[in-house]
Amino acid sequence: MGRKADLFSLRVADQHIALAQGLVEHQLSTVHMLETRGRDATEAKLLLAGLENSLEALVDQRSTIERTIRISARRGGGGPS
Repeated sequence: MGRKADLFSLRVADQHIALAQGLVEHQLSTVHMLETRGRDATEAKLLLAGLENSLEALVDQRSTIERTIRISARRGGGGPS
């Protein structure tokens, strides 16, 4: 993968992380609202846990992309493509 493609992958990962963070925040608000109203929040909490797991996976993937870019740069790779 060339440098442009690597940086594009990094930008896409950042966008996915931002989207997932927004979903987690929204779901946290939903859980809080349900609990405040005395409603059952079990399903909402399960969804929240799934969203948090997805966010963690996206952050891990971004770290992998960064590591790949650093390794490629050390090897003199990452030229235009």
